[in-house]
Amino acid sequence: MKAITDNAGKVLQAALNEANAPQDKCVRFIKQPQGANLVIDEPRPGDEEFAYEGRTVLVVGPDAAQATADRTLDHRDGEFRFS
Repeated sequence: MKAITDNAGKVLQAALNEANAPQDKCVRFIKQPQGANLVIDEPRPGDEEFAYEGRTVLVVGPDAAQATADRTLDHRDGEFRFS
C-alpha cells in the first residue's frame, strides 16, 4: 500500500478510540480470497505501518502489502476504498 488519506486515518483513529485500544494497538488490513478484513492488532516485524496524527493506525503484512502496492486507502461514502 502506498498511503492512506487523511479521511481514512481519521476513521481508523476513531475506531481505535471507540474500542478503547491501547496506544500500541492499531488496525490490521488482512487480505482474504473473498475480500478484506480489518481487525485490531499490533505491529509485527515486516509490516508496513501507516500513521495518522502521530499514532500508527494501520498495519499491512507483507502479503497484503504486495497485493495493494501502489494503491491508496481512502474512506468515503461510509466505506474504505482503494484508488
